[in-house]
This record gives sequence, C-alpha cells and structure tokens, in this order.
Amino acid sequence: MKKFHLRKSILEKRRELLSNDVKYKSKVISKIFFESEMYMNANSIMTYVSYRNEVITKYIIQRCIEDKKIVSIPITNTKSKVLTPSVLKDYDKELTQGTYGILEPKQEYIRPINPLSIDLILIPGSVFSNSGHRIGYGGGYYDRFLIRTKETALKIGLAYKFQLLDTIPYDKHDIPMDYIITEDGIVLCN
Repeated sequence: MKKFHLRKSILEKRRELLSNDVKYKSKVISKIFFESEMYMNANSIMTYVSYRNEVITKYIIQRCIEDKKIVSIPITNTKSKVLTPSVLKDYDKELTQGTYGILEPKQEYIRPINPLSIDLILIPGSVFSNSGHRIGYGGGYYDRFLIRTKETALKIGLAYKFQLLDTIPYDKHDIPMDYIITEDGIVLCN
C-alpha cells in the first residue's frame, strides 16, 4: 500500500477513537515513558504538542517541567518548512493556537534552543513500523529537523498499537525512530 493510502486509512481509524480511549491509552503510554531509563537519563526533551487524537503529550510536558527537565516544543515555519524547538516552562500559560491549529508558544514565550542540545525527541506520526520507519503527515518537517540534531539524541515515536505495523513504505531520506512506545510497551527498533 502506498504511503498516502496507508496514512489516510490509519488516521481515519485514529479519528474514530473515543476521547476516553485517547485519554486512557495516552496515560498508559506516558507511564511507560516515565518509568523508562530513556526518560530518567534525559536532561533536555523535545516533544510535539498533541493534536487531533494523537497520543496526548500534555501530561508528559507537565511532568517533565515538574521533574526539572528542559522541555522544548516545535514552532512550525510553513514557508521554510523548518521546525524550531522552543523551551516551554508553563503549559497552561505560555501556549496559543499556532500553525495548523496546533498549540505553539505565544510570541513573548519563544525561547529557541539549539537542536544539538536535545537528548530525546518525542515524535508524532500516522504510521510506524517495527523497524522504526515512520509515515508522518506529509510535510517532511521532522525529517528535516532530525538531521540537525546530535546523533545520540533518542528518537521516540508515540503511537497507539494499531498505528504500528510490521513494515511500511519509506524513502532513503526518512530517519527511523530508535524506539516506539505504544500502550503495549516499548519497541526497540533496529
């Protein structure tokens, strides 16, 4: 199946999730993440801000801030197709609706951070494979961003179990995940 059709089919399934399912599964995924050595060893964490039934990251962001981690979220520039990570210190106070309707920092709270200083990146997607490949939403933002990060930065996809398939189509320039976390646990990608 082509990327476009696979993305469309899985996103349709995700759209149909009930909000209680989204909340429950997101909390399970968050718990698994917080109990991992990956989380404990990371000082600087970049995460997406969830949107449209994605695995909810609000809990993760708030806990990271409580745990005194450096938390950054992406700001999307649609002209240059570039993501800029910006440090977030207060989820409830500093965000406003931004590009594509996704929450981004208000102008006065933009604090750019060097991508090379990030230890761990939580990445959204529509479909993932056990080998770590990912189909995003078609803009290529994360693939362009990830080449600007340090090689040792952990790339972790957050997804519901049905978003994880054995294999998916991918391109040479696609950067695979190191791990994927679903409500069933952590998948080590190879």
